[in-house]
Amino acid sequence: MPALPIYRAVLLAATALSLNACIYIRVPQMPSVSIYEVQSDNATLPQKQQVLLKTSDGLCLDNSASSYQGIIAYTCHGKANQRFDLSGDTIRVENKCLDVAAENGNSGAKIIPYACHGKSNQQWYAVGKTIRSRLNDKCLDSKKDGNRLTLQTCDGSSGQQFYPSTK
Repeated sequence: MPALPIYRAVLLAATALSLNACIYIRVPQMPSVSIYEVQSDNATLPQKQQVLLKTSDGLCLDNSASSYQGIIAYTCHGKANQRFDLSGDTIRVENKCLDVAAENGNSGAKIIPYACHGKSNQQWYAVGKTIRSRLNDKCLDSKKDGNRLTLQTCDGSSGQQFYPSTK
């Protein structure tokens, strides 16, 4: 059955209701969203582009060089530990994948760089400006644990908004 424009579908539904009849409208399944669809200035990023992932505060996600072994929000400097590769549904930094540590599905789970293995705790997708885990559909958050990147229930807060940038 070919797709009907929305106004025709509504008109048919209203007619069916007045006649006590049923109509069925098949809605195609939405395609999955890959990490490439994270947008910056309304432009879709090309595949395998190396980018800075900026927070709403203008900081950059950073593979921490301190004693903290995880991803943090830090002043942007553009060095290798802030350059992320968006590859399919993975996000890589310094040849490791962004990983929900220990496959912890709880809010507050630590995000770390880890050897790539392809499980759902290393798979990500974008919804608007948020980046979500395929493990549990929770959002990356750069503010709820100081400057440490964690996984949190999506709430639309500014700590869950990310802006890919090539500069």
